Parts: sequence; C-alpha cells; structure tokens
Amino acid sequence: MAYPAVVRELRESSNTLLVDAGIATIKDMETLRACVAYENANQRRVLILQRLKRRADEIRTEVE
Repeated sequence: MAYPAVVRELRESSNTLLVDAGIATIKDMETLRACVAYENANQRRVLILQRLKRRADEIRTEVE
C-alpha cells in the first residue's frame, strides 16, 4: 500500500508537535484512513489514534 506523505511524516516522527501539525493538514477521510491503517498495522500509538479520531470528527463536521 502506498501511504500519503503525511503517513510517512507520522512514521518518522516522535515529536508530538510535528505529529499534531501533520494531522491538522489532513483534509479528507481517505488520507485519514490511511494514517489509521498505518498506526493499526505498525506502531499502534494510542495518542496518535486518538488525535486521528478527533480529526475525523472535525472532517465529518466540516462536511455537514
């Protein structure tokens, strides 16, 4: 699976400020799902998954 650039950034960073900034740039559910898939398959960082869920909620709200 080819992951979007933001997933590569998440994968390469443990700096929470950079991770938060990367998540904030996610504008669509497809990219967000790719990030969640990466986390679930590899690192399973609970805080990152929680931030991704929050971003998913924000994206859903923006669409409505």
